[in-house]
Amino acid sequence: MDEKISKLKKYVSKYNKIVAFTGAGFSAESGISTFRGAGGLWSKYDPSVYADINYFIKDPSYYWNFFKDERYPVIKKAKPNDGHFALVELEKCGKIYRIITQNIDGLHQMAGSSDVIELHGNTRKIFCMICNKTYSMDDVYKLLRKELPQDVHVVVL
Repeated sequence: MDEKISKLKKYVSKYNKIVAFTGAGFSAESGISTFRGAGGLWSKYDPSVYADINYFIKDPSYYWNFFKDERYPVIKKAKPNDGHFALVELEKCGKIYRIITQNIDGLHQMAGSSDVIELHGNTRKIFCMICNKTYSMDDVYKLLRKELPQDVHVVVL
């Protein structure tokens, strides 16, 4: 690990326009499970179902139960970790040009990063494909606790 940190320090000191690309492992320290790692979500849930928009459109209830019971509680209580705050500090120093993340948890923004591209959207804004209304994650959770009708199709932005 020391060798990797040393190599990273060299890059940071040498370059001024760094793009940080983060994925599930970056938020693991914050308590958010990875997808493919040991004990990851795909070891419990079939990605060909849970990550397939066609299954979702046919029957969104399975995904919303997963969101309500598995994802929301974890993402809701997660806080940015040292890695998130380190990127904020690098941004303040003018070293970070942009952050590109596969994560949907919003922890980069919560830590204070200002220029984040979210490749898979986020859970802070959830868009209904039927009524075109945007909901907060908390609003969707409240709706789910009341039991969404089968014909409601909401998609994470």
